[in-house]
Amino acid sequence: MWENIDSKISIPEFYENKNVFITGATGYLGKLLVEKLLRSCSGIRNIYVLIRAKHGKSPQDRMSDVTNDPLFDTIRKENSAALNKIIPIIGDIEKVNFGLSEKDKATIIENVTIIFHCAASIRFDDPIKKAVFANTRSAREITLLARQLKRIDVFVHLSTAYSNCDNLIVEEKLYPAKMNWRDLIRLAEEYDETTLQYLVHKLIYPMPNTYVFTKALAEHAVVDLAKDKIPAVIMRPTVVFSTYSDPVPGWLDNINGTAGVFYGLGKGVVRSIWVDINVKLDHVFADSVTKALIIASWKKALSGNTDEVYLCNLASDIRIHFGDMHEMGKVYIQNSPSVSYLWPPETNGTSNNYYVFYFFVLLRQLLPAIFIDTLLILSKRQPMLWKVNRKIFIAMSCLAPFMRNTWIFKNENYMELIKSILQQDSKEFSIVNFGPNASRKIHDECLVMFSDGIRKYYAKEPPATEAMVKKQAMLVLVEKLCKIILLGLVIYYVFCEKRLISVLSGKVYTYFENLDA
Repeated sequence: MWENIDSKISIPEFYENKNVFITGATGYLGKLLVEKLLRSCSGIRNIYVLIRAKHGKSPQDRMSDVTNDPLFDTIRKENSAALNKIIPIIGDIEKVNFGLSEKDKATIIENVTIIFHCAASIRFDDPIKKAVFANTRSAREITLLARQLKRIDVFVHLSTAYSNCDNLIVEEKLYPAKMNWRDLIRLAEEYDETTLQYLVHKLIYPMPNTYVFTKALAEHAVVDLAKDKIPAVIMRPTVVFSTYSDPVPGWLDNINGTAGVFYGLGKGVVRSIWVDINVKLDHVFADSVTKALIIASWKKALSGNTDEVYLCNLASDIRIHFGDMHEMGKVYIQNSPSVSYLWPPETNGTSNNYYVFYFFVLLRQLLPAIFIDTLLILSKRQPMLWKVNRKIFIAMSCLAPFMRNTWIFKNENYMELIKSILQQDSKEFSIVNFGPNASRKIHDECLVMFSDGIRKYYAKEPPATEAMVKKQAMLVLVEKLCKIILLGLVIYYVFCEKRLISVLSGKVYTYFENLDA
């Protein structure tokens, strides 16, 4: 047990009558965090959530949509009154001071003692201005707000393990900044988007995209502004999968990153992947991240420990090879076909250069998309596949650096963190850790659960039936027969062409020979 802590104070006791402020509560991990705090820390007073109007929906309506998700089924059944503790605060992370009204800001300053900053723009291809405002400047704004609180127990900033992806070995420390975060914010505020886009590659080098670049500088903004002022913690998860078990197995609400690849494979849309099959994927379950955020807040507030950064992952010893994922994915799709798909799922992974990948995408995705869209146009229907495949191609290109490199994440602080909980907290807050001897079977079971979660919670499809499996097998057979017939026609055509050319060449040769004679 660490020093300077009252070992009798459990996590729920620590959160008793506390007011918490969460940004990103409508996002993937934000939803899980709100749900976990309400369910496992029932004595919490209120959870203030920063939320903006979107797609014509008010902040209140958007929060209602969140709490109506199957994720909150347990709370609705066991303690529906707890949902009244969620208080929407109108704001936008891309604005200075989050666009908070004076009244809402005063409410936060007066009442809140714990802050979780989970909001971010996670698109890899975001324009630099948007990424800076959503990720770097928002980190500045939330840290400055935390410094104004009447009383603060802890401030937790959610980052990413890939914020320092220019290092293949990443430790739990703050790395030197690529540039001054204050200068970056100033550039984004003073220059227009067009000018910034001309500079973007020079600005972010050697980082692969604006997301990891702006998240890296966000860490520096937090540390610089929090130092000697407020207790702050940075949590860096690796690739986030679905939940493992809490509150339900396999829950997720998006298809970002790896989930998008799995979803595209199942729908038969993604048919070529630029990936090194020998690369290992470092991942973590979403509920593990949620628990780690809560444990870190508790430990920092009560112990005053000096740990500032945690790398949140399962363990480097049990990473999954992309090759294994690819093979398991093919087996899963065969046994559990989607209700609807563009054509029978089949894919190839290429470890070769970009041009080989582009050739396969052109051959197997873009040309068929053009053909089908042409048929749709001729039948006076809306074309869609070219646009979809273009988005997929851009997404796969953005993901390529993370599917072609293996990182080693040192997580000593994190491993100590998950061991530090009290015995009475183990039921609600223990974090799954398979250990270095995890078998391939465990990996496959986790991937099946992940795939089932995509199907059930994102695609909202029923379980596969025997009839669906037979239908897909038949379509696969038909597709293979079509390929064989097409190949035969091509060979026959080429053979006939060569024969025809030979005959013509002979006649031309004879003609000129006769002229000479």
